[in-house]
Amino acid sequence: MSIYTVPPQLPELKPQIRAHFLSMTRRPDIDSANLHATDQADVLGARLLTELRREGTFNLETLLVLNDSYGALASAAALLKTGQIYSFQDRLSQQRAALQNLTSTHHTNKFTQLSMQQLRCPDAQLQRELAGVELVLLKLPRAQEELGWLAWAAARLCPDATLVAVGLQKYMTVSQNEVLRRYFGHVSASRGFGKARALVAAQPIADAPEPWQHKSHDVAALPGGALELSGGAATFGAERLDPSSRLLIKAMAEEFQPTSDGHIVDLGCGNGTLAVSFALLHPTLSVTAVDQSASAVISTLRSAELSDVSQQVSAARMDALEEFADGSVAHVVLNPPFHSGHAVDTQIATKLFRAAARALCPGGTLWCVWNSGLKYRPELETLIGPTRQVARNAKFTVTVSQRR
Repeated sequence: MSIYTVPPQLPELKPQIRAHFLSMTRRPDIDSANLHATDQADVLGARLLTELRREGTFNLETLLVLNDSYGALASAAALLKTGQIYSFQDRLSQQRAALQNLTSTHHTNKFTQLSMQQLRCPDAQLQRELAGVELVLLKLPRAQEELGWLAWAAARLCPDATLVAVGLQKYMTVSQNEVLRRYFGHVSASRGFGKARALVAAQPIADAPEPWQHKSHDVAALPGGALELSGGAATFGAERLDPSSRLLIKAMAEEFQPTSDGHIVDLGCGNGTLAVSFALLHPTLSVTAVDQSASAVISTLRSAELSDVSQQVSAARMDALEEFADGSVAHVVLNPPFHSGHAVDTQIATKLFRAAARALCPGGTLWCVWNSGLKYRPELETLIGPTRQVARNAKFTVTVSQRR
């Protein structure tokens, strides 16, 4: 098969797709005036799909769509009446929003959302269906580690496919091409279309190893002075030790004492830095680590295994603390994110503070580390209860708040 090249001219967005994009929602994810469910990369992806559907360049009876944010690419494919659409989002809130947006197209009968486990270990039937895919559509992620994992999955599962990745030009770099070349023999870029551009990757390298990293970190506050971390795909920080988490570990090593139930919840666990650290500090402590990222859950479990605390640490994928009953938790630890995609947005932290306030029992504590410039203390006082500063350095602040 000849290698596909994006043509210099593409059809404009169909009115039906344009109207759908304008109606799409980010909910249940954070939604506000400065955050949108679609962008110009989605528009480019839909225009490319329109061209490919019209020209019959690829067999679109089965389509794989990766990192589809809020479902724009899958929605466009459904409205263009392609065949079976398989979709994957790492974040649970985006997965739910994508299904909601697809439902409004009235074309969900041929739409299937895949889990990360299915991409990593597909059963025989799914493997057969994905092996026949000729086109993989990908929305370029922010992190190169995530791009690498998605490219690895596409090359491994779809050995005859061409991958077309769309992104906003201001966030695209030459290094993304290099990441794709680890898993595809040919990579090229389209010209710019407005604010977006496409990368085309062909000739999949199906036998490349899964890109998941491991690193040992020196942490003086921990028994043995070391912390083993694993990270890959969309895991925040990959296998690295975040400096704010390091400060929180030191502060809690000096001051935190578990209650009689010996349980703590790591909210937004990432690569498991905090969950594993507290298990190492308190051998009788049980830690429940939660994150809406499928990658984070896998990374935390791997970090716990590497640090030999798997018996103490469990991990679950959920949005905030949705599966915990009101007043059921004695201690929560949190290092809140302040980005939504490429945008800085502190509403995520507020959402997590509210979740902790609901789940904490009276007298329970929220240990939190945050960028000092964000000045979260008044909000913590309002939503949780009395809050005191435990530690601070040039950039970060550690506080503990007690539930009223």
